[in-house]
Amino acid sequence: ISVKEGKILLYCHAGCATSAILAAVDLKPKALFLEPKAQPQKPEIVATYDYTDEAGKLLFQTVRFSPKDFRQRHPDVKGSWVWNLKGVRMVPYRLPELLKASSVFIVEGEKDADNLVKIGLPATCNPMGAGKWHAEWSRFFEGKEVFILPDLDEPGRKHALDVGKKLFGHALRIKIIELPQEKGGKDVSDWLSRGGTKDDLLKLVKEAKEWLPPGTKPPKPVLKAFTA
Repeated sequence: ISVKEGKILLYCHAGCATSAILAAVDLKPKALFLEPKAQPQKPEIVATYDYTDEAGKLLFQTVRFSPKDFRQRHPDVKGSWVWNLKGVRMVPYRLPELLKASSVFIVEGEKDADNLVKIGLPATCNPMGAGKWHAEWSRFFEGKEVFILPDLDEPGRKHALDVGKKLFGHALRIKIIELPQEKGGKDVSDWLSRGGTKDDLLKLVKEAKEWLPPGTKPPKPVLKAFTA
């Protein structure tokens, strides 16, 4: 027995024909042909998410691919894409809308933020997922109510606490709201797709207690919201 170019070759030293060998072991001729190896799927862009400055000027994009993957790119002076963020100013997602809002939801991904905006709730996130929140963004949240919706996993919960700590003393009020498990899913997009509604979410916000870092007292809030 040998294999050549995806086909099993049989040789009988007694001179039996291939058909006789197959009949003896109860196999069909098609058994001699190996299944072709699946070719790797070429990555395809399925969504782009624009990050802009306060005036709406594009700074960079997060690009989502299928199979699922994320990369960042920014435009150069010639209008071509550069696939890195070297030297690029980092900002929260949907910054111009964030600045106008008196309250805002913080989620873990751009898709989640967009889905909240679709139901009339201001939302933002940071690029590159959990653990990448920048402390210097606190000035954008001065005097705002902040509602953090963590992904329903350990990295998501750690991320929510990190964001809360960095915004504490800047935001007017912070609430960390974990979505009910009975709806299933990993994040707010899954929760909405399984029947969660805007009214459901606002009820959870109303019922949630204000979040404070352990061992701290409520600070005197800054009442004037940041303006560009």
